[in-house]
Amino acid sequence: MIIETCPKCGHDLLGVQIDIMPPIHRKECHNCGWSWESMSEPITRIPFEEPEYPAMGSSVEITKIPFPNLLLAGDWSGTVYAITTETDNKEEHDAEVEEAIQKLRRSFNGRNHYSVSLREVKRERLYSGVQFCTLVQFRVRDSF
Repeated sequence: MIIETCPKCGHDLLGVQIDIMPPIHRKECHNCGWSWESMSEPITRIPFEEPEYPAMGSSVEITKIPFPNLLLAGDWSGTVYAITTETDNKEEHDAEVEEAIQKLRRSFNGRNHYSVSLREVKRERLYSGVQFCTLVQFRVRDSF
């Protein structure tokens, strides 16, 4: 968890969103009164697509890692997923990882005009003594 603090007095900041069109994001310090407002961002409208969830009782868990360069040791950046299975069999785990990666690729919104493709860059398998976890790094190639 990241908690932003006031640059003036060091107390925790409160994040506020002013709901107008386009929304304004604001940070406020209730201790000293310091505040900051964002510039309005361009609005992009995309159609809703229901995400693919693992089937009930599935032994595969897919977790997106926020801030991989801060949380993971080594050279990790971009979009990183941890794919965990309940099996202790390496071959079964690898097969389930391939299936999970295909689900991620299918759910990738390649129609978004900011992104062109999703490319796998790095993969590393870990074993805890009980279960396997594979870290997979993707790079989103954008159109600009």
